[in-house]
Amino acid sequence: MHFFFFFVLLPLNTFSQNPIPFNNQEFIYFGYNSEIYEDKEGASTIHFVSTRAKFRKHTSNVFSIVNCNSTYWIRVTLKNQTDNELLLLKDLAQTTSVSLFKQVERDSFVHQSIGNHIPFYLRKYKTTPYVFDLNLQKNEKATYYLKVKGDELMNIPFFVVNKETAYEYLLNKELFFGIFIGVMLIVFFYNFFIFLSTKDNSFLFYVIYIFNISLTLLSINDYTLKYLWPDSQFMADNDTIIFGSLSIFSIFLFLVNFLESKVNHPKFYAFLRNISPLCFLPFVFILIDERVIAYQLINFFNLTTCIIVFVYSLMSLISGYKPARFFFVGWGIMVSFSSVFALTNFAFFENNFFTFNSIIIGVTIESFLISFALADKINHYKEKSLIAINEKKILLSSQKEYLEELVETRTEEIKENYLKIKHQKEEKEVLLREVHHRVKNNLQIITSLLSLQKLNLKDKKIMDIFTVSQHRINSMAIIHEMIYQNDSLSGINYKDYLNKLINEIVNTYCSADKNIDIQINSDNYILNLNTAITLGLIVNEIITNSMKYGFKDKSNGVISASLNLNSENIYCLKIGDDGVGLPKSYAWKTTNTLGMKLINKLSVQIDADIILDTSKTGTNYIISFHNS
Repeated sequence: MHFFFFFVLLPLNTFSQNPIPFNNQEFIYFGYNSEIYEDKEGASTIHFVSTRAKFRKHTSNVFSIVNCNSTYWIRVTLKNQTDNELLLLKDLAQTTSVSLFKQVERDSFVHQSIGNHIPFYLRKYKTTPYVFDLNLQKNEKATYYLKVKGDELMNIPFFVVNKETAYEYLLNKELFFGIFIGVMLIVFFYNFFIFLSTKDNSFLFYVIYIFNISLTLLSINDYTLKYLWPDSQFMADNDTIIFGSLSIFSIFLFLVNFLESKVNHPKFYAFLRNISPLCFLPFVFILIDERVIAYQLINFFNLTTCIIVFVYSLMSLISGYKPARFFFVGWGIMVSFSSVFALTNFAFFENNFFTFNSIIIGVTIESFLISFALADKINHYKEKSLIAINEKKILLSSQKEYLEELVETRTEEIKENYLKIKHQKEEKEVLLREVHHRVKNNLQIITSLLSLQKLNLKDKKIMDIFTVSQHRINSMAIIHEMIYQNDSLSGINYKDYLNKLINEIVNTYCSADKNIDIQINSDNYILNLNTAITLGLIVNEIITNSMKYGFKDKSNGVISASLNLNSENIYCLKIGDDGVGLPKSYAWKTTNTLGMKLINKLSVQIDADIILDTSKTGTNYIISFHNS
């Protein structure tokens, strides 16, 4: 949430609004006594706004960002009727900067600025709320302008307060958050140590949730920027989105594990499993610098998550799952307190310390109640275990005679089952061949779709990307094709596979004026499906690089591949070309190119060692691996 606030004073003769008197009140929220101007282009300067902008009456006590593409200017006149120094406070950290201007003459302004881009050690007031000196003497009145630019639709409270009351407010806020962190640490380590002793994943997922929701709330209030990453602009801009997404994902993990969804509600489990990866969608928009959309997604996911978790916990409670009692109450309290905060933003409740921090209070209560729910789950398991033990004793005593009678009958059934299993095995082999055949067809359909799409492209670089993607898909399709055509389903003849794969890549890239000779030397080794696919992708990247870069200035060349098995049962694949080779300074293991990254990552998947063979002309690799 990035907002830019500018608060500027105008002389009385240019702005006739009646001043808001400050008479030692604790707080003044001046929203109702201010005016607002929406700058849709976002290009207006303070001088333009102070002289020519058309303002309208503001109608609420707090300021709202209703269009993230606009810049908002708010103006208000204040009068200090006390001997105290007055401060302007902006709480909630979700703004990138706030600037305060006081107009001392028609074209002269006193300017202050605070924002995420300004480290805490450079700020006069090293607090998470933004604090400005109003510099308003006794019986002096002044007009201020506030400029607002935000990434998220939200409401922001601004209030005027004397310095003594402000210090008390900030001290209470620090104390409150200190208590909150202390409580969260207690809950975190309590559940973590129980996890270490019980190995119940419910406790682990809850610990992960506590960690993420705590960082989310701290990032909303800027404590992460102050204490954890004071010099990281990226985290300052995006930490709320990152930890908000992780909080939603971790509560889903905890929910399905704690309430045993896979067993008790398999359809709901499948539903959550399918939608939970959407929680990471805001990360994509962070990477493309679309934080407005990312925040909108986070808000939408928060709302839907609250509803889904509340409804499902109620379903589990109704179905008789006892540990759901504390979970349902805890989550209901958290949702209720969050609703208080939301309704406060919409002026249904008065802004005060309780309503402003209602989300944190709700999360704190929720964390305790869910910890009780986890403890209740252990008791639930103990009860079930005792019942199961008693039932098992009764069952064992009754089954002894019964099992003896079954031995003879079972012997005959085994003979019959043997014949059935043999028949089923044959059927499964037929089905497996059909599966591989369908997979191959589907991969070829994808390749064809990419080819059709490529016809509409004009950018050669993008066309090359499509071509490389087709080869990667085709390297897998060839394997599935060979499997369903073979007598054995356990693996494929890798010599035949190398020959087919390399020829297809060479034929794609080889122009009429080039003559590329392919030399393959290998026995008929059978590699299993996992090793064959991964190694095939590596070969695809190496040969593609050879054809794209290895023979740029050569009309003739050789691509060679040999596969051997040594006495230690280790396979060795030597593959490469006699082209121009890699530059001496080229760090192929650490380069950022996608092809080289894939080669390194895929080699890790099959625990392969890959080295660059510098004893030959061109670019050649030696890949050592096990067929396991």
